[in-house]
Amino acid sequence: MIASTFIAAPTGSALAVWLQALQQRIVKTAHTLGSIKWIKMSGLGDAAFTSIRDLRTHELKVSLKYRLLVGGSMMLSVSLHSRRAPDRISHRANSYQ
Repeated sequence: MIASTFIAAPTGSALAVWLQALQQRIVKTAHTLGSIKWIKMSGLGDAAFTSIRDLRTHELKVSLKYRLLVGGSMMLSVSLHSRRAPDRISHRANSYQ
């Protein structure tokens, strides 16, 4: 329980950073799609889509910290829960007799 408290704060800040990167990519993508005709006519299609791909790569790199923290939190939760499970199982088994 105490370990989850120490994981919660960094998880929240990592999520905020990831969501900011996600928002930047979505805005850029929407802007690009809104200007697609002009972008293709000017021959800048490859540059525009490379820029979006780079933003997606950045977003994935930024999300790694959040995903690792959430994964670690889940593993910790399952580990702590599984240590207590045999007590519950034996208690239930005794109550049926």
